[in-house]
Amino acid sequence: MNIQRVRTLFSQAFNKQCQYICLKHRRTISIFQSHLKSVPFIKDHFDDTSKEVSKTNVYTTRSHTCGALRLSDVDKTVTLCGWLQNQRVDMFALLRDAYGQVQVIVPNHVSNFICSPTVLVLVLVWNTHDLLYFTTQDGNRSHYSEVTEYYSNVPPTIDGMLNGYSSISDLDIQTSNQFLSSLYCQKKSDPGKTRVLDVGAGIGRISKYLLAKHFDKIDLLEQSSKFIEQAKEEILKDCDKLDKCYNVGIQDFKPEDLNIKYDVIWIQWVLMFILDEDIIKFLNLCKQILNKNGIIIIKDNVASGVKNEYDDEDSSVVRSLPQFCLLFSKANLKCVKSEKGEFSPMDLWEDWGLLSKEVIASNITVLNKADVNIPFHIKNYNKAKEDLRLKHRYLDFRFPEMQHNLRFRSKFLMRTREFLATHRDFVEVETPTLFKRTPGGAREFVVPTHEPNKFYSLVQSPQQLKQLLMVGSVDRYFQIARCYRDESTRPDRQPEFTQLDIELSFTTRDDVMRLIEELLCYCLNIPTRTFSRISYNDAISLYGSDKPDLRYDCKIKNVDNFRSNRSETKSSGEDVYRILILPKDLDSTNKKITEYKNLAKKAFNDVKMSTVKVQDSLEWTNKLTKILPDLNVEEFRNKENLEEGDLIVVSWGKQEDVLSLLGMIRSESHKIKVKNTLPLEFDNPKSFSIFWVVDFPLFLPSDSGTLESAHHPFTQPHPEDEHLLSSNPLEVRGLHYDLVLNGNEIGGGSIRIHSSELQESILHFLNIETSSLQHMIQAFKYGCPPHGGIALGIDRLMSILCGTQSIRDVIAFPKGFGGKDHLSGAPCDIPEAERNYYNLK
Repeated sequence: MNIQRVRTLFSQAFNKQCQYICLKHRRTISIFQSHLKSVPFIKDHFDDTSKEVSKTNVYTTRSHTCGALRLSDVDKTVTLCGWLQNQRVDMFALLRDAYGQVQVIVPNHVSNFICSPTVLVLVLVWNTHDLLYFTTQDGNRSHYSEVTEYYSNVPPTIDGMLNGYSSISDLDIQTSNQFLSSLYCQKKSDPGKTRVLDVGAGIGRISKYLLAKHFDKIDLLEQSSKFIEQAKEEILKDCDKLDKCYNVGIQDFKPEDLNIKYDVIWIQWVLMFILDEDIIKFLNLCKQILNKNGIIIIKDNVASGVKNEYDDEDSSVVRSLPQFCLLFSKANLKCVKSEKGEFSPMDLWEDWGLLSKEVIASNITVLNKADVNIPFHIKNYNKAKEDLRLKHRYLDFRFPEMQHNLRFRSKFLMRTREFLATHRDFVEVETPTLFKRTPGGAREFVVPTHEPNKFYSLVQSPQQLKQLLMVGSVDRYFQIARCYRDESTRPDRQPEFTQLDIELSFTTRDDVMRLIEELLCYCLNIPTRTFSRISYNDAISLYGSDKPDLRYDCKIKNVDNFRSNRSETKSSGEDVYRILILPKDLDSTNKKITEYKNLAKKAFNDVKMSTVKVQDSLEWTNKLTKILPDLNVEEFRNKENLEEGDLIVVSWGKQEDVLSLLGMIRSESHKIKVKNTLPLEFDNPKSFSIFWVVDFPLFLPSDSGTLESAHHPFTQPHPEDEHLLSSNPLEVRGLHYDLVLNGNEIGGGSIRIHSSELQESILHFLNIETSSLQHMIQAFKYGCPPHGGIALGIDRLMSILCGTQSIRDVIAFPKGFGGKDHLSGAPCDIPEAERNYYNLK
């Protein structure tokens, strides 16, 4: 069966026989040898611990982890500990631990367990000139309704088609392309390249990425209507080769026109759902619609033994090679070329040791029997909802992705400490979590005490404390700090989070930035390099954001130079016009355009927006000149190299609102195109775009008309702008810098104020009572050195490096939406006696 069988072996967990067990094995047998070196996670840039397996097993009763068995362990006696993920038939079991899983052969004298079959990928090509009638086996026709019901819940995506393992798609296409190309030897007997039929087409993955490169016309055969609609959309995006689409199952297929002949009929990973009798019936039909020299290509998984292996979950079967041969021989089909696939889906997890070995059990000890009613199975297909997984987070940890993320995070923090403490002589200092409220920052959590009206605040960062360390001559400080902010929970935010906090004395902005560049390159094991820089003003004017994603080049255009009646000076309150050009390869359907307009209405009441699609006719130019009557359209088109299909988004109104809106549309339009994918290519800016944003304003106007700090009230003004503090404070820049990675702010810092007089002055500008920070001002009076620092958001950085869509996937025990802890039910009520103790009403 296709990747479904991998799902069964790799992801299905905890059936009624789920137990914690300890196994002693007499002999290990290697079944697979990895051909694929990459894994569907980020490449681990740290030392390979598999070479020092003993370190993992010291102080335990096991000799190896399930993921540690290698070819060198053949014929060794090993002791494995883990939980029984599933068991099939009477002879096989699947044992799993945090490091991988392994298939166990259980002899009858030990216990009765269920077998999980090995999986191969086999490509067969059959000549179809000779006809032969055949006999069939009985089959249950309700089987197809079960398959249909199963696939009704599968999303129409590559990930859905491959059960969460879209990472194998490229390799699958590559090997299939090599095989298909090998059939064309420039001989008269070669099949043609006029028309191909993609059987079990799904969402058109094979047609789009493989068949379209070889054939002039493509027809699709697919039972699911939602899949075939998605296939049409996907294929037509890139070519016009799609012709006929048959929305029917293989078992019911009848060509509309028998005169339409095919050079190749491609059948991949679909026969596992078709009964034997219908396979032979379909192959006979294929003979009637093949051209001379036409061939049928079947790519499917094959069971390792002589018996078929069934999967009750999706009603599929993995046939053995003898069974396949029997079906084809009954149709008198001659094999003209066969080839074992260069990869097995299990090879994807060779580094985890998954399904690459078998062990023969000589003794089994049950350590702790598990409840038969488990909340969810460990499988990526039809994965349990996040709320349920957070409630039972201890089970969620058993997903290989979670194991990888937590271990990667641990190694990254280890490397961080190693670099700062060992190579740069920094001192790790733990600062208090209970502290005093910091004015002018984010909302903080308050902690009541037994003294009436006396509260602590949980620190939103160690900002004040680390600056006080600088006063005390602890001049090179760092900390992996826990911080708290009472903010709404979003995919990239948590009320409780971790940051790498750094501060040092006698430094400059360039020094701090160079330190972070060296630190990250060290942790990621890449050559040290300097990150590019962009000013805050340029980021806003060109990209509409102070954290733009520069993996794609799509800038906001100022069209004033193309307008004939535009004055050099702009009066206050006058609308500004800006344009964003979205290339034709992005989604510009009416539905998407409506989303942009709704976004504008929701975010900015006073900003207007319109869209114009570039076409061959003059209609689009007329529409554009209605918006901008004085625009020289031809000059603008030539300068910007506009192409048919490009979408022009025009917005006008207050400048900062116009830029913000276009920045949001820019990000939204490219969201799918630049979705976090792995592995990251650190030397490719289209995969790993990291840069500094500098020269932020020191102050921003608040909604009430007063000033607020753009960073925090401890940021040093730019020395070139200090003279403007009293006369024009909004023009003053701060020595503040942000680090942006793939459109995410992963760090921010600044050079700090070290003068008590300047600190008091800044607090007055912000209408902050100096008494609330008197301890800081007093400390500065005793000789505070110039200093600066930065904080990196560990959770957000780990999310990007691990390719997750939420920081919750890289945190052991995160909060859910609304700050709720699904595991414990917190926040929750407390007894009345405790309320009275803390003077709470």
